[in-house]
Amino acid sequence: MDEGARNNHGRRTRVIVAQYKKRPFGLRWSTAGGTREISSGTRNRREAERAAAELERSLNEEETGPKLPWPKLRKRYEEECLVFLSEDYRKGFICAANAVERIIAPKVISDLDRVDSCRMGEVEIRKL
Repeated sequence: MDEGARNNHGRRTRVIVAQYKKRPFGLRWSTAGGTREISSGTRNRREAERAAAELERSLNEEETGPKLPWPKLRKRYEEECLVFLSEDYRKGFICAANAVERIIAPKVISDLDRVDSCRMGEVEIRKL
């Protein structure tokens, strides 16, 4: 039990399914900053329970947030988001992501911050 994400009480993060009238089920969990909640996107209890289990697994394996590996974020974004966007936007994102990898070389998302962004801008300006 000493692996994975912890809530504000030092225990593994648990996700519960919250029921509402005339709305999809909610998925609720506690963090150090308070309680978080998102919609399950379904009014079917069984599907909501499955979504809660998947979210709980994801939170406890730290697949989200600042510890998310950069290559995994990039791959997920390209597979899940870019497919719905225009070809020009995809090309722009790929170009920018390649520049981030070349200049900053982040291993996890928390490696990126404003200082790195400014440094990246300075490097690109010097090329001109």
